[in-house]
Amino acid sequence: MNNKQKKALDNASFLRIDELGSNPVNGNFDINHLKEIHRRIFQDAPKYNPFFKVGVFRPELDQDGEWSKIRKLENEEYRTFYSPRSELETQLDKVLRDGIEVLRSVGKNKEKFIEAMAKFYGDIDYLHPFGDGNSRTLREFTRQLALEIGFNLDWGKALNNPRAMEILYIARDKEVTDRFFPFADKEYFRNNGKQLIVQMKAGEWDGDYLTISCITLYGKYADSKPLIDIIRDATTLLEASREKSQKATKRKNRGRGLEL
Repeated sequence: MNNKQKKALDNASFLRIDELGSNPVNGNFDINHLKEIHRRIFQDAPKYNPFFKVGVFRPELDQDGEWSKIRKLENEEYRTFYSPRSELETQLDKVLRDGIEVLRSVGKNKEKFIEAMAKFYGDIDYLHPFGDGNSRTLREFTRQLALEIGFNLDWGKALNNPRAMEILYIARDKEVTDRFFPFADKEYFRNNGKQLIVQMKAGEWDGDYLTISCITLYGKYADSKPLIDIIRDATTLLEASREKSQKATKRKNRGRGLEL
């Protein structure tokens, strides 16, 4: 897929996301619901990429294969590792059921909702169900779920400029790496990351992909904004969102002379 096709696919998918805002998928926030959101968002993808699998989970790799992707930032590149396909098969249903049960139990407690949503998002992102399109699918899935529970989760606040998007990617990749490599010594990478990079560039050791990812995420970006804070900034109670919108409308009407 060339750059022109990728841009066309991206534009088509964003239009489909806009459609979901007024015509959401009806479902129980289970596996089928997640797959249908993916299908709706990327229904146009085969026009631009015949290998794009719509509404189906990523394929099984060979026995020693690891599902990973290269994350390319403006001035950085590293690899993010996701769960084995077998773990996706055995854990996704439970992750959805247990996570949604917790989220629905918090009532209108915003902070508990934020904590539960950050864990829920990270758990699903680590399982990484689809070959492509996980980010857009998961954002829409969690947005719809938040609305049902009584919160407005506005991911647009985390995507309003390229740097903000990179911060979200870094936060997500940290959450995923926490799950893939739970025994990583974060303090070691934080304190020694720069020296390890110098040694690697000097040819003193050949850094493997996972170590380089840990140096980058836990070292260089140790103080980057975590996912829970990004979700906190994007979350409001639905009642508060409506009240804010109504006040803005009243101010606009007064400016137009429509309200005395």
